[in-house]
Amino acid sequence: SAVVAPLSHEDLAAIYRLRRRIEPELVGSACVLLTRHDHARLTGHLALFGEQALGLDEIYAAHHEFHLDLLRPAATHWDLRILGMLWHAAERYIRLAFGGRDDNPDEPRRRELAHADLLEAVMTRDPVRAAQAVMHHLDVNEEIAQQGIAPIAD
Repeated sequence: SAVVAPLSHEDLAAIYRLRRRIEPELVGSACVLLTRHDHARLTGHLALFGEQALGLDEIYAAHHEFHLDLLRPAATHWDLRILGMLWHAAERYIRLAFGGRDDNPDEPRRRELAHADLLEAVMTRDPVRAAQAVMHHLDVNEEIAQQGIAPIAD
């Protein structure tokens, strides 16, 4: 039978440490390559984050596509492979931490606004501002995830 690795603060910190080394740089490079069509697609994903009628799986799928579309123009095949592994590893932490927040009626709006701020920075086409916004986004998400796993982490 399969064995599931226990959740740990150290593993979560390592995942986010690696994401911080990759994602800000890629989004900073991608922001000048994104087209109006890309911006429209990103805005469409964003609208789904606050949609209360959607289930968690649909929201997570839109969330994944949003982050992928932010960096796709600058990402290589290897960037996407490595990020895919990191995102997959982070997902169970994120689902646990953020799933506990979904009972809060303000959570969908908070999620939408957090990503709207990120998209706004990217749409300035300023690589430094875009990279800083991604770094901030990752910092906040890791903090929420670390707090969310605190009761059960090893």
